[in-house]
Amino acid sequence: MNYKNLCVSCVVCKKQTTTSGLANHFNRIHGTDEAKKARANVSNIAGAKISSMKAYLSAITRCKEYSLNPGYCEYCDTEKDYFKRKYKYCSASCGTSSSNTRNPKRSNKVRLFTDIIKKPTAHKEKRGKFLKVCFHKCTQCDSIILSRAGYPARKTCSRKCQTNASVGDRTYINGKRKNIYYTHKDGSQVHLESSWELEIAQFLDENNIEWIRPKYIAWIDSRGKHRNYYPDFYLPSIDLYLDPKNPYAMAQDVEKMNYISSKVNLLYGNKDMIKKELSVRVAGFEPAM
Repeated sequence: MNYKNLCVSCVVCKKQTTTSGLANHFNRIHGTDEAKKARANVSNIAGAKISSMKAYLSAITRCKEYSLNPGYCEYCDTEKDYFKRKYKYCSASCGTSSSNTRNPKRSNKVRLFTDIIKKPTAHKEKRGKFLKVCFHKCTQCDSIILSRAGYPARKTCSRKCQTNASVGDRTYINGKRKNIYYTHKDGSQVHLESSWELEIAQFLDENNIEWIRPKYIAWIDSRGKHRNYYPDFYLPSIDLYLDPKNPYAMAQDVEKMNYISSKVNLLYGNKDMIKKELSVRVAGFEPAM
């Protein structure tokens, strides 16, 4: 019998340990001699390092032994990794392929669904055999949406189309906006989103001020997140962006408006204030500061 590894209990705290570690435990936990405590701690650290090294060398030895007689995947017959030596297959794809080979009915079902995605008309003669498939068009871009249920799970094909169907162009913190289609003085249709935007557009056209609906302006908030800001109007002749906002929206967008105002020429606020300021600036074609 190896007495060094015999399990014993400490008479003070009743903790179980080996015979060889009992003295070390007593000196480290219950002893009063600081020198003995220090020697016990050093002994524990050295023992932990030795154990770690032994485990590392043991793992290296096992890997070398496995490389001399490796296991092979039951499907593709390639050599399996040491950490997958207990599995039948070398990867999840091989396991799936093997399962489809053993179960041809399931394999045909998967193949049928793949064929339907590639050829939307293929379901007409095969539909009743395995699964029911429903095809419908996206309400915004007419893309084909495929679902397994008879009733369509959604009406749009993507997040972009969903947003476009809901609010026209983009989402807002204070709900949906109106969808107003305004006829520009050049005859083109422009999508506006509030009665204030409509009033500003009419004011610009009545005063023969050229304007367009601009693209978004990228900006970064205080948390470092990249965002997009959508001005309502852009006046190319004086390089000025317009954004009529009610008091609630201005209170919500303080950080955004301060950032954008430092990067571009921007005039935002109450619609009457914007029209009054434009009357001054456009009359003499003074650039916005």
